[in-house]
Amino acid sequence: GHMFEAAAEVVNLERSILITGEHDDFYESLEGFSTAMMGSGSIDVRYTRLEYCGRRDKMGKYCLHFHMVGTCPECVFQGNAVVDSQQIGITIHGTQMALIDQNTLWDARAAGI
Repeated sequence: GHMFEAAAEVVNLERSILITGEHDDFYESLEGFSTAMMGSGSIDVRYTRLEYCGRRDKMGKYCLHFHMVGTCPECVFQGNAVVDSQQIGITIHGTQMALIDQNTLWDARAAGI
């Protein structure tokens, strides 16, 4: 007989807070909800499941998005599960000092982060 080593990755995608887009035609329309923090202010999303998000082939329509916020140490994306994204799961540009930590992306159809 032969010995084989088997290993599996286990990922917890469940969260007690859920933000979800339209399910019924998500795979046909290629469109889900999107978020963006732009300019001044702050956003703090922690330990939330975001599903059916992003808009395929639409620049700037991402599940979680910091857009040209500048220096923002109070901006946080932490411990989130981004599931079934038609676009990039998490996008950060033009933003410094934000905390992006311990997020899990599953089935994003573009780059993860």
